[in-house]
Amino acid sequence: MKRIRKDSLEAVLGRTDVAAVIGEYVRLQRSRSGYKGLCPFHNEKTPSFNVVPEKGLFYCFGCQKGGDVIAFLREIEGLSFVEAVERLAEKAGVQLEYEGADGFPDEAARESRERDTLYELYERLTSTFQWLLREHPSGKAAREYLDRRKVSREIQESFRLGYAPRDRRWLFDFLRKKGYSPEFLAGTGLFSRDHPDRALFADRVMFPITDYRGRSVAFGGRLLQGDGPKYLNSPESRVFHKQDNLFALSTSAKAIRQDRTALICEGYMDVLAFHQAGIGYAVAPLGTAFTDGQARLLRRYADQAVFCFDSDDAGQRATEKALMTAARIGLRAKVLVLEGGKDPAEILETRGEEELKKLSIFTINGDDFVVRRARTARDTTTAEGKALAL
Repeated sequence: MKRIRKDSLEAVLGRTDVAAVIGEYVRLQRSRSGYKGLCPFHNEKTPSFNVVPEKGLFYCFGCQKGGDVIAFLREIEGLSFVEAVERLAEKAGVQLEYEGADGFPDEAARESRERDTLYELYERLTSTFQWLLREHPSGKAAREYLDRRKVSREIQESFRLGYAPRDRRWLFDFLRKKGYSPEFLAGTGLFSRDHPDRALFADRVMFPITDYRGRSVAFGGRLLQGDGPKYLNSPESRVFHKQDNLFALSTSAKAIRQDRTALICEGYMDVLAFHQAGIGYAVAPLGTAFTDGQARLLRRYADQAVFCFDSDDAGQRATEKALMTAARIGLRAKVLVLEGGKDPAEILETRGEEELKKLSIFTINGDDFVVRRARTARDTTTAEGKALAL
C-alpha cells in the first residue's frame, strides 16, 4: 500500500497556508479568530464556516464538518488521503517520499513515478499538437475547419486545441527520440494495439481531456478526411477513466461552483460553443452515457445539472437516462431544449454566439421533460394512450 513518510507529511503541512487553499473554493472574510465564509458543503445564507490558520483547521457550525486542510480537500474534491497530500505537496513545492511495509520505497512509489511520466508525456503532446495547429503547414485544414465552425482563436487557446498529423508513424519516432521506451509507449493509449508503432490519432483536430487538476490525461480527436470514426477518444489508461471524468471540467469548475449549476451537453464542439457564448459552466461526457461516477464528480461542485443532448430519439433517451442518474446521485435536474432541434455548435456556426446565449435560458424541469416526452411518444387520442402517457 502506498504510504507517505511522516517527515514528508509534516513538511507539506508546515508549508501550506490553509486559508489560501480553502480560499480557492470559499470566499473568505476576516473574522476575530481567522476567516469565515459560506460553507461549501451545505446551503446557507449566513456564514457559519470558519478557518483558523493558526491551528491549520476549519470547522462549520452548520453541518459540523471540520478538520485540517487535507480533510478539506478530501471532502470537497473526493480525493483519497494520498491524493490530497500529493496535491498540497505540488502546490508547496515539497518532494514527497514514500515507504513500504519495511520502511523502504515499494511498488507504489514506482507506480507513482510511472504515472508522473505519463502526465508529463500527455502535457508534452498537448503542447506539440497545439503548435502543429497554430504554426505548422500540415495544420492548415484543421485551422480552416475551426474557422468554418466559428470557433474563436481565444477558445482554441483556452481549450488548448491541437492537430495530429496524417502520418501515423511520426508520433512513435518523435517519442522514441525523446527517450520513451516501446514498452512504456504501449501502455499510453496513443497507439494501435495491432500496430504498436502506429498512432491512434491521425489527421484529427485534437481536444485535450484533462483531469480535475487540469492535467492532460487523454485526447478526443475529430477526423478531417478519410475513413474512420468521426470522433475518437483515447482508451482508458493508468491516469484516465472515462466514467469518472468530464470534458472541460477543470476549465468550467470555477463557473460551476459560482452558479452551483453544470450544463451537460453532448460533445466537444457543443462545449466550445457554450463557452464562446459566455456560458462557462458547460461540460460533456466522453462518448458515454452520463454515468454515476460523472454525477458524483459534478456533485462536488454543483447542486443542479442542466442537460442539453441532441433532439433525435437517441438523444432524448439519453436525456431520460441522465435525469435518472442525476436524481439517484442527488442532483436537481433541468433540460435545455434549443429552438428548431439544432445543437449548440450548429447555432453558433449559423446564428452566432449572442443568439446561442439568448436561447440558452429556456429550460424545463426534468419531470416536465419526462411527461412531455411520454405524451409525444404515444398516441394520446385514445383512453389507453392517455393512461400510458400519464
